[in-house]
Amino acid sequence: LDLAARYASKIFIMEDGSIIQRGDPYTLFNQDLSRQVGVNIPSLVRMFHLLRLKGIDLGKPPLSPKEAARSIEEVLKR
Repeated sequence: LDLAARYASKIFIMEDGSIIQRGDPYTLFNQDLSRQVGVNIPSLVRMFHLLRLKGIDLGKPPLSPKEAARSIEEVLKR
């Protein structure tokens, strides 16, 4: 899903052959429903969520390495 998150404008989550959710990658990968139905979220999004749980908020989870680098750089400048 890392590539889909980076390049797709819409993503569909299906369960048992039916679409249960659709939307842009930022929205879908930051909702609990995605994880509840067993969708593995992209590694960068997962990393940002784990950091947030540890008290490190880097802002909106990125969908690409470039976005991640920008977010980290902004936090380090503070």
